Amino acid sequence: MEWYDNMKKRIYFLTLFVLFMAFTIKVNASTCSNERIIELSALANNVQVSYEPYDDETTYFNPLFEEEDTKVVPSFYITIYNLTDGLNAYVQRKDTNQTIVMTSDNTDTDGVVYIDTGEAYKTKTVDVLIRSDDSNCQDEILKSTTITLPMYNRFYFYKPCEENPEFEMCQEFTTNDYSNISDSMFSEKLNTYKEEKAEEERKQKSLWYKITSFLNKYKWIIIGIIAIIIAIVIIIIIRRKKSRLI
Repeated sequence: MEWYDNMKKRIYFLTLFVLFMAFTIKVNASTCSNERIIELSALANNVQVSYEPYDDETTYFNPLFEEEDTKVVPSFYITIYNLTDGLNAYVQRKDTNQTIVMTSDNTDTDGVVYIDTGEAYKTKTVDVLIRSDDSNCQDEILKSTTITLPMYNRFYFYKPCEENPEFEMCQEFTTNDYSNISDSMFSEKLNTYKEEKAEEERKQKSLWYKITSFLNKYKWIIIGIIAIIIAIVIIIIIRRKKSRLI
């Protein structure tokens, strides 16, 4: 029965080990007090996450002219404001699952944490988790933000866009993916937009449109005037009836 005794000892020591680990975890967890969480949450609520564009200038050798040239590439920074001591920012890009952790040590001279997201040739969705950096409450999630970085619109510098800057596909940056839109498809959509715009302008110049627009704009004033006129007419009729009875 020696194997049985050995088995009992193993179970005994395993039980002691599990109880010890559970006790250790409980003790560590208890050090993160509710008061500290409330304090850290207040700090996290002040953290603001945004993004801003910048032009990334790259110098390269141009073989055609056999000289160095500069290429300007539209890019974006993720900006994190008010990331103080006791907090960290866990940043994850959704499509690639790439992650980076930033702390107040990464703050620039202007008090902002900048994260370079690279060239803006496709949309990028990023999760930013503001977490505790306190060793007693390590990586406790306090606030989460999801931002979508727009992509640079290659149609922006097309000549037709200079004449139609308000057209949706002529904006400099967009969260719509136009990478599969050919030049011919762009022209078709632009022509449709111009036709609809011309039709709307013709409609706005018509007399009927001006009348309905005026009535819609001042309808409550008109209704009030009509109500007053009706009330006056009713009062006059009632008075005339009373005068006839006398």
